[in-house]
Amino acid sequence: MQRPASAARRPEELSLPQLLRRSCTLELRGDWREEAEVVNARILKLNPRCVEAWTRLAEYELVQGSLELAETMLRRALMIDPDSWVARSLLDTTKRQQQLRESVAHVATFQEAFARGVFERRRGNGELALALLQKAHQMRPNDTACRIALAAAHRQLERPRVAADLHRTVLASGFNKAAQVGLAGALRDTVKLDEAEKLDREVLRRHPGDDFAHNGLMGILADKHQLASAELDRLLEEEPWFSDQPSELQQIHRRQSRSNGA
Repeated sequence: MQRPASAARRPEELSLPQLLRRSCTLELRGDWREEAEVVNARILKLNPRCVEAWTRLAEYELVQGSLELAETMLRRALMIDPDSWVARSLLDTTKRQQQLRESVAHVATFQEAFARGVFERRRGNGELALALLQKAHQMRPNDTACRIALAAAHRQLERPRVAADLHRTVLASGFNKAAQVGLAGALRDTVKLDEAEKLDREVLRRHPGDDFAHNGLMGILADKHQLASAELDRLLEEEPWFSDQPSELQQIHRRQSRSNGA
């Protein structure tokens, strides 16, 4: 059966220029999941001297916590282009995370690694929190609370898609309030506002007094209003036919603009 033209093509079916465009798109989205590994590995099979693919594959490994492998890839990139500031910057990050990992090597119990990881995340020490929570996760890979905390650490480090995947893993076993609110937040970060709103509303239906879901929902609705307002501004500015036709929506928008400026 012939596949629809709109269906996504597998990396091995793409040409090198198409793979490079896809790799760039994933990087711009901050999407360091399995596709990033597959696409950049395919690029390197076709062009082993592609510095961008080496650095992106290294960043994928860095997000997964494979620091030694990330360092090897970055040094390979620097052998090809010693002036690559991306490779040098990522290498510095890798070394810093290796030092953090060494600094938590003495932590011997899950309880200590987990408690300290949560504490450091709340203090805003994202990289240290990640090192502690990754260690805790290695000790208890199936611990629900640890997965949720690890997702929160990734989100704090601006990796919302990694965070979303961790929350989805928890939710695959059934409803979990903290994971669902966390997933809504991660989706909001990636501007998937309708899906995020649905998740927070479900939490509030089950737990009407939950402050986290309520605050998340208010933020999502504010984002939606801001996007709608920006789109209306664009229409008023770029579409003469629209600005020449006064409407109730335009009048509301103008009243809100005056109110915001007051």
